[in-house]
Amino acid sequence: MRQGMTGKTRTAVLRNAMTEESARAMIEAKKTGAFRALMRAPRKEDVHVHSVKLVHEALIRVSARYSADFFRKAVHPIKVDQNVIEVVLGDGVFPIRSKSRIHKTLSAGLGKNRVDLELEEHVFAESEGMMCLDRHGGETDFPYKTGPGAVEPYPRRILDASENVRSPEVETEEALSKLKEKLRGPPPDGMRDLREEFAAKAVEVVYVPVYESRLVGPKKKVRMMRIDAARKKIL
Repeated sequence: MRQGMTGKTRTAVLRNAMTEESARAMIEAKKTGAFRALMRAPRKEDVHVHSVKLVHEALIRVSARYSADFFRKAVHPIKVDQNVIEVVLGDGVFPIRSKSRIHKTLSAGLGKNRVDLELEEHVFAESEGMMCLDRHGGETDFPYKTGPGAVEPYPRRILDASENVRSPEVETEEALSKLKEKLRGPPPDGMRDLREEFAAKAVEVVYVPVYESRLVGPKKKVRMMRIDAARKKIL
């Protein structure tokens, strides 16, 4: 097995499309929903916004190419004439597929017999794919654009200035291993002489700006509200 090196990891920070003021306005408008129960929500004055902070949370996005060369067992049914009782192929002898008594009666003089040829196939498979993991290592969607205008031009400067950076808890090698398993899929029955290659194409750590608010509601119940500041959406 050959596995490509991960190469250089690219770091990106998505642009924050909200000010703290606009985030607070959204929180005020939606805060009672966090305490909704049985189709009823408390009054706005009964829910207090305790704090709002901006955090930068990491996503890991990896893409790679995978190829495999192997042999696998296979059975190929073929149709033969009714009067054929077996097929000889090389050193192999393959009898016709047995039939039930009822089927023999109904098909007498009609149709074809079937023979199951047991053989090996030499297979070459190739695929490419991408996977995104949250900072804990769970697979997740990546609904963001990362082209010009969508990311900060100086990501390290933004992260160094941020008071709340949540970096990945998994290594990029683990993310690539998960992508490899996904591209490979379950091994076929009777597989032998597997030769495979796995080459990473891109490895990115993308930081998403998130406004996180701690809310205190009736009976001092606490809820968290999170806003994806790149898409202006409540998470």
